[in-house]
Amino acid sequence: MSGIFRLITTADQLIEATKDKTARYLIIRNDLSNLPCLSLQPYQSISGEFDGKTLSFINDSDGFCLSKGNELKNLKITTSPHKRAIFQNPEVESMGVHTLSRINVIGQISFIISSNIKKGKIDASYVHIEEASTFHLSDRPNKFSVDMVQGAMTVWNKSEANDDVIDLEITHFSCGSETKPIVGSGLVICGFDLNQGSIKASLISCGHIYTRGEIGKGVANMVCAGLAIGYETNVHNVINYGKVICYGGNEMGIYNWGNVQKWDVTDRIETHGDNGCGVINAGEINKLYISHPIETFGTGARGFYMFSGKLKDLQLEQIITHGDAANAIQFNQFIDRLSISKSILTFGNAIEVKFADSIIKVSSDAICIKYGGTLRVLKVSGNIVTMGNDTHCIFSEGNIEKTFVAGEVTAKGNGSVALEVIEGFFAGDGIKFISEKWAAIKLQSAKLNNCHNLEAHGKDTDILIDVLSSVNRNIFSPEYLKGVFQDNVRIEYTENIVKDKAPANDTAEDVNNDFTLKAKNITPEDIDNKDIHPMSCKPDEDDEKDKKD
Repeated sequence: MSGIFRLITTADQLIEATKDKTARYLIIRNDLSNLPCLSLQPYQSISGEFDGKTLSFINDSDGFCLSKGNELKNLKITTSPHKRAIFQNPEVESMGVHTLSRINVIGQISFIISSNIKKGKIDASYVHIEEASTFHLSDRPNKFSVDMVQGAMTVWNKSEANDDVIDLEITHFSCGSETKPIVGSGLVICGFDLNQGSIKASLISCGHIYTRGEIGKGVANMVCAGLAIGYETNVHNVINYGKVICYGGNEMGIYNWGNVQKWDVTDRIETHGDNGCGVINAGEINKLYISHPIETFGTGARGFYMFSGKLKDLQLEQIITHGDAANAIQFNQFIDRLSISKSILTFGNAIEVKFADSIIKVSSDAICIKYGGTLRVLKVSGNIVTMGNDTHCIFSEGNIEKTFVAGEVTAKGNGSVALEVIEGFFAGDGIKFISEKWAAIKLQSAKLNNCHNLEAHGKDTDILIDVLSSVNRNIFSPEYLKGVFQDNVRIEYTENIVKDKAPANDTAEDVNNDFTLKAKNITPEDIDNKDIHPMSCKPDEDDEKDKKD
């Protein structure tokens, strides 16, 4: 049979047609098996007839090698899970436009773009990868001293030229299943390096993604991800409308190194391994909206983590972490607005973990802001609760400029604090802080700015404060406390701010029967000369606007 259209009924016919440059449209009428690796001619299209056909390749053989402007549609393509079902020929100068549509795959889809390829576009829609194993592939994107295991589908522009851009659109991608998760990452999209080979995508949308990495315990420089957007990757819109569930250690549901304008997640994210994370941002995201829960299981498995990059607007429904040393939200960068439509809940305890050559104590805080972090507006419509020992509902070594919590902020475990601020400042309106086993609020060299209608209820003491915090000695008058906290608040100073030395065995001193001041017998030097400023309980004019937003 000759001509640009070919009806294919046997494996031999398909093998011969892929060698013929005049054969453009190959229509598969029967299921075919025992195929060798096939290299497609430029602009060749292969499609299954009617309800689709299955093309099975020889065991341990790769599948289709694409050249330029190829199309695969309405097919099931099967190889060994550890082989490439579809891959790019690295020797061509231009990919043209590759189209993948309505295909079901066993094996990896690999577009690793070499420096030979100057331009190209990939248009993939309704692609499902049933099985794939990529953990054995040693060539991996690397950033922040971490290797990202390749995905069941990997698009990686490795060109070193700064004007080599690959255009990309992926819609309705899915991979793995509950019974057969992908061994490795799910979908990985990455450029080469700073101002070099890059990827530009208008839309990436994903259904269900199930992965299970095989990263062993103690391996700190390797991760897997359900969906990874790598460096030098610019995406206008990402949509996860299916579940992202990861079953291995060091696995992230979503990991961003790139630049995304808007990211919508409309189904749940789960991780089930130690040192995992629901979402990590180390790139730039303008808006990230997650309308379903993030839930993690495992020691050190955080909910949301940001250690680099930028994020303007973060909206979450709910975060739940179950493991020890598993903060729900942790960051050390600037976030303009963080909104939680339901609640934050952590179950784990603080534990000591080995980090590099030292042992550090890591908590299971609900919100943890490390040095350098600033949150302009925090709004929580539900409760913030920690169940474990030695934890914090809100722990800040940075700044929180405005805070609104509709529910309660409750620390239930031994030695746990509802709010602790160290060398930063906190501003809140109408918040009730509760510690069922210790202190509700703890301040160290900290400020409480623009606080209004707060409540503090601790089992042992309501507020634990040091003299370097930005309050003066007169601010804790009974009248002032009732105005700010609207409660009978007990204050315990870690250093004595009164001139007279307290007795060695001090007892509680009643003051107007409104609150109790406990003073220890440590007298700070030159306390009168310290620059200690009073709190302000009057909210900013913008506070009321933010509460209504």
